[in-house]
Amino acid sequence: MLAAALPRLTSRVFQKRGFGEAAAVVHWPAIVGATLAEASCPERLAAARGGEVGGTLTVRVRPAFALELQHLAPAVIERINSFYGHRKVARLRLVQGPVPERKAPRQRGSRSLTPAEEAELAALIAGADDAPVKAALAALGRSLIAARPASVEASDEPVRNS
Repeated sequence: MLAAALPRLTSRVFQKRGFGEAAAVVHWPAIVGATLAEASCPERLAAARGGEVGGTLTVRVRPAFALELQHLAPAVIERINSFYGHRKVARLRLVQGPVPERKAPRQRGSRSLTPAEEAELAALIAGADDAPVKAALAALGRSLIAARPASVEASDEPVRNS
């Protein structure tokens, strides 16, 4: 429920800062790379004035990385524009200062498949004749099944409430 309401709740804040949506902010590490994302964050996107194409993206950057980002600006602008699919940004405006720390995404723990799950997977991919395709399907199936919670086997003992 929260995931569905979040875009509606945050849209005003992002629009105030010139972002039509949160995509550039959320996907900043994918756009500029992990190293630059740790040292910078997009703050505001000012629309182009007059007949210009592309606006000015204000980026907060740690002072130690400001010179590097300045040299990489053409490549960063190109990556941002390819992310959006059109020329949305023409210039970067760098503002030196502290950058909020990004938390690393939580890694899900991988679990082993139960014998029943292995048998189910083997039955599902039995029709594949090509060995490389079968191996790829097996790897994909293992990762998808391992992401699910392990199935609870029915036991003879009744469930007790504490």
